[in-house]
Amino acid sequence: MKVWIVLIGLLTSSMAVASDDSKSLIQLHEEITRAYMLDGNVAPLDEATRQDYFLVAGIGLLETKEHVLQTADNLKVTQVSFHNDRIIINDDTAILTGTINPVGTIMGHPLPQQFRYLSVFIKEQGSWKLQARSITPVRKPATKS
Repeated sequence: MKVWIVLIGLLTSSMAVASDDSKSLIQLHEEITRAYMLDGNVAPLDEATRQDYFLVAGIGLLETKEHVLQTADNLKVTQVSFHNDRIIINDDTAILTGTINPVGTIMGHPLPQQFRYLSVFIKEQGSWKLQARSITPVRKPATKS
């Protein structure tokens, strides 16, 4: 009986940690993305990413951290909303997926209304760091007439 109580306690404790990690990851992801997209503020993204971070952009380009930080002024976004679909946490690796709905332009061209993202975080010395991200415009399939 004591073994079961200990096991239940450990399970409950680990679920609480996972839930706390999920909440902090969602918050971190949204904060760095909002600062970058709405304000052109690259400091939160710079601090929250690993040096070897990379982005697979919507048009298929592979961008380095340096390039992403240098091109924030290409975006003119007036509002953005998020929908988080799924979070998977395995030890010190987390994967987040969902959608981002921006209103604005990139290099003067209208942004698609919705993007699907996949972000990979690595836990280093107790802090989550963004390792990689992929952002793909969501396109509606053509319908037959």
